[in-house]
Amino acid sequence: MFLEPTPASKQKAQQKGKKGKRDRRAEDDEQEMMKVFYPVWTRIASKAPKSVEEIQWPAYPREIQRIKENSTQMAELTISEAFSKTYGIDIKVDTRIAAQINNAPAELKVGDIIEASIKAIDKHHVEFDCLNLKQQISSCVNLNRFENFKTFIPKDPIKLKVVMANHDKVVVDPLSPMLDSWLEPIIANPTIQRVLGAPQTIQVKDLRLTRGGFVGRAVIPNISKFVGEPYTIEAFIPGSQIVLNIEDDFNKWVGKTVNAFVTSYIPKPNSINQMSLICSVKEYLKFEGEQVLIKMFNQWCDDGKEWKATSHLVRQGKVTGIINSAKKCGVFVEVPELNITGMVSVKPDELVNYTPGQGVGVTISDFEENVYYDDTWKQLRHEAPYEREGNILTKCNLKPVLKFVTDAKPVA
Repeated sequence: MFLEPTPASKQKAQQKGKKGKRDRRAEDDEQEMMKVFYPVWTRIASKAPKSVEEIQWPAYPREIQRIKENSTQMAELTISEAFSKTYGIDIKVDTRIAAQINNAPAELKVGDIIEASIKAIDKHHVEFDCLNLKQQISSCVNLNRFENFKTFIPKDPIKLKVVMANHDKVVVDPLSPMLDSWLEPIIANPTIQRVLGAPQTIQVKDLRLTRGGFVGRAVIPNISKFVGEPYTIEAFIPGSQIVLNIEDDFNKWVGKTVNAFVTSYIPKPNSINQMSLICSVKEYLKFEGEQVLIKMFNQWCDDGKEWKATSHLVRQGKVTGIINSAKKCGVFVEVPELNITGMVSVKPDELVNYTPGQGVGVTISDFEENVYYDDTWKQLRHEAPYEREGNILTKCNLKPVLKFVTDAKPVA
């Protein structure tokens, strides 16, 4: 005899079926969340002093509660620290690998800086060894074009800058972080280039004329050392910064190589190197002249044989300017051999005898001693001739006094 189910029993069966589906779905979700722990747990177990079966998981009514609780408590810890704290296992992992696991972001975005080792280099791509990353990494610079990397792969990890990223692929620049690490300190404090005896100059090659000055290729020292050959980016030198004072023939600098100080940079987002350096030959020559003045000033203070020999030398100078005011009349003269500029006092009616660019013979006869009124001591004090921090010259106040030598041949 067949009994037809009542509406109440049908409803009860449907509810039971829905509840069963919800329970199965919840169990599936928990299992899915647990999947991420399996590979890590297997690795921990291989290093552990006891078997996985002997380790008791903390008691929670539901696994999802355990995961949420641990995520909250361990949010500020690294993976190795979290497992050590929870299970009391001392995990012995290679320091470099641990740093990559703990510090590398799970999914990279443009602008991120990561650290990775180079695994292989060929003419098609560069392969990196970087752990804990979802995306595939490729380089925008093929290091194989540098002769140094055809037979050599660096062992130490290098920093990489992400320049493009999507859900499955990341493009990195291995040279950009090196450029930033060299340039950022200089832009923050340009005086660090003024090292006494060993100025930190940059070489600018193959100058060519452009609007407002010269464009050349600046050799970046730390990247050049890394790739084993000169690595260059674009550099601009304003026309007023190519010499110490004045220049009438700019064409003679075309194709030349000069040493210069870096003063700033221009961002170029659409360029391969992303920037163009602004350099000054004038600042470098001025610094070289200041070192000469310091040496001569010390001789002048001693007033010995060295100063007498120096002050009698006749040098070839070049008139760079003329001053005629109520306080002082004179002619500014540059001594190219020494990269210094001084003033020669002349009578007002004699100023017409000199023009900019004119060659003259001069000697260095004296130094100006500047004084200022000190409010603290309520008296006049001599200005410090120069200031330095360690081996870096921060300021030079020395002003040489020159004298014309008539009918005398300059000597070296």
